[in-house]
Amino acid sequence: MLSKPQKAALAVIVVALLAMASLLLALPMLEKKPATYSAVVDVKIFGPGWVIVAEDVGIDNATVLVALQTAGRNYGFNVSTTHYTGMGDLVTGINGTSGNMTHFWLYGVNGVSGDVGADQKVVYTGDVVVWWYTDDFSSQPPGD
Repeated sequence: MLSKPQKAALAVIVVALLAMASLLLALPMLEKKPATYSAVVDVKIFGPGWVIVAEDVGIDNATVLVALQTAGRNYGFNVSTTHYTGMGDLVTGINGTSGNMTHFWLYGVNGVSGDVGADQKVVYTGDVVVWWYTDDFSSQPPGD
């Protein structure tokens, strides 16, 4: 038979174990989940000698990259990306035109050049996403 102090110690241990088990079960619910947004945007792509205009592209998890990938699925062109630690996913090819040592893909939203990776830039309904193939990092999004 256990003494009163032993029973008290055992009760404390049982309560502590139950508290730890409850905390471990609750951890997945405490994880920060990224916010999701839905939007309808226009995507315009200016390649070398070609242009694609994808209007009213409906997207979930609304980022510039998701808008481009969804437009690609809807309009039948491919999108290639490469992940860079600290920068995110960068677009390396659109519609068979890949970046190289001298040319690359840039994007802008509503006439403003992108300032983060395409997978990090959130877009909202009514935004116009423009991609263009260029050799100049300081170039601005082309007009219509």
